Amino acid sequence: MQERHASVAQEMPGVVDLFRVAVVDPAEVQLVPFLFSGSTKGALLRASATETYILYDERLSEEEALKVIAHELSHYLLHSRDFYLDRKRRIQEEKEAEALTQELLGKLVQPSRTAKSTTGGSSS
Repeated sequence: MQERHASVAQEMPGVVDLFRVAVVDPAEVQLVPFLFSGSTKGALLRASATETYILYDERLSEEEALKVIAHELSHYLLHSRDFYLDRKRRIQEEKEAEALTQELLGKLVQPSRTAKSTTGGSSS
């Protein structure tokens, strides 16, 4: 499984940066392309105390996959389980994960914004 993570990271370079800004060692969470049915785009699977997987739909574009991986990585950082018995709790945890997802993705694009502002906006 470790080899598959390396090849996914090479295929989607944004993933490497995502793990860096999330301060997560890529060895902690394995990425697994998966063919979901229905509207599910991704899932966090905690197989054991030492095995955690993020499954994402292999049909997603690179940009969509990065968002899904960021969302599931947010659950990994914030929440201790991967199933819900309480609907209100699930809704709250989804909101928390989405807020952290936006923060992580914002940190990914921030350097390019900074580069644009420092390279100057006017061309004379």
